[in-house]
Amino acid sequence: MNTDLQIAVKTVPGTGTSQGNGQAMVKSLAAEGIKVIASERNEELLARSLLKIKVSGGLAPVTFAKVFVATNGAERNVTAALAAMGHIGI
Repeated sequence: MNTDLQIAVKTVPGTGTSQGNGQAMVKSLAAEGIKVIASERNEELLARSLLKIKVSGGLAPVTFAKVFVATNGAERNVTAALAAMGHIGI
């Protein structure tokens, strides 16, 4: 299903993106051509999620595994996202 979400920003961060609602969000946004910064504690699940997105034709997200659970994790995640994407839209 391809739905036009009419989202103006084109870079969105997400956490818990390898399963459930997080994965559904990433797949929907990637299908719209939105750059997603996906983070997840489990590297294997994150890799599987990334593969599903690529197979479905969505824009592959920039991924970070386990970064956000470390000391200063949130700050490190934002820094890594900005370095990879240049900006965060939401």
